[in-house]
Amino acid sequence: ATEPTQAATARRASAGMTVEAVQMPAWTTRDGKRRPLSPGDTVSTSQEVETASSAALVLRLAEGSLVRLGEKTRLGVQRLEVNEADGRMAVRSELKLFDGFFRFATSAVAKVAGQREIDVSLRTATIGIRGTDFWSMTDADHDAACLFEGKVDLATRDQGALTLDKPTAFWARFFNQPVKPVGNATPDELAKFLKSTELTPG
Repeated sequence: ATEPTQAATARRASAGMTVEAVQMPAWTTRDGKRRPLSPGDTVSTSQEVETASSAALVLRLAEGSLVRLGEKTRLGVQRLEVNEADGRMAVRSELKLFDGFFRFATSAVAKVAGQREIDVSLRTATIGIRGTDFWSMTDADHDAACLFEGKVDLATRDQGALTLDKPTAFWARFFNQPVKPVGNATPDELAKFLKSTELTPG
């Protein structure tokens, strides 16, 4: 009965996010130690990931979903757990976006084979991802989130619980302006959001 145990150990060992692609420079920090990231590296709980100006990073979760980070982005991995049962992979994670651009996308395969319960905290809101494609950002002036597909729940500091459940649904909270209701992103805005987390060729 040693084989299942070995397999279980191997599955637990891959509980981190794998670096799929890097437009350098990007780093991970753990216990105050900073080191450059390259494809194949693993990022797990209690680590921070950071990209420089003109940099970008693509991370793959164990069930196949992708996390894309744009330039000047800092993301904290506060919790990351992976469990596999009956051929389905369940990922639970708590992420903190300190600064920058974040996109989460689930492939068709990952939708079928995996479950995800991921919370991403911005300055004034926490986004609950339950399997979808969306974008978010935070900086000194505002928090924002835009849905491409699926549904996300927002627990906001100033507007209570909100749900984005239609493609292009867009929420922004400018810290020095009155609260605005959820709207829809324009095609130009959508193109800009998508571009903010893509790696540029070369």
